[in-house]
Amino acid sequence: MSLYTFNNSLLGKKKLKNIVRLMVPARGATMSPPIGPVLGQYGINIMEFCKQFNEKSKEYPEGVLLTVLIFQFMDKTFTFQIKNLVNSFLLKDLLTTKHDTDTKLLKFNNISVKDLYVLSKVNASFYGCSEQNSLKNLIAIMDSCGLVLTEKN
Repeated sequence: MSLYTFNNSLLGKKKLKNIVRLMVPARGATMSPPIGPVLGQYGINIMEFCKQFNEKSKEYPEGVLLTVLIFQFMDKTFTFQIKNLVNSFLLKDLLTTKHDTDTKLLKFNNISVKDLYVLSKVNASFYGCSEQNSLKNLIAIMDSCGLVLTEKN
């Protein structure tokens, strides 16, 4: 395994040992599986990660799935970076909050244009891209998941 040098003004110049990629719910990092065993096999301090992640993810709604990159250095220290929201999770969350009031069943494959537009605005502000590009991305995800865009709520 080759070692990379991580140069950051806050951390100085350190030798990078591992990069671990996880999907963690906002404010939901705990020592229990799956986070604990994954971090444990790399020798990353689980309690410290959970405490720091839960503090840093307070700006996101609770339970939103976030992609996290954890950089472990040769001196057993680590830092992490919250990369992005998971679009498929946001679409699924949007679907499960829409109930059919007559039959009390979930509408599993219909998303309204209004809801998709609101989601694309959130997505565009997070990624720093245009709303049009965000909308194209979400429509591609919907197509791959077999979801249908409807005009009605």
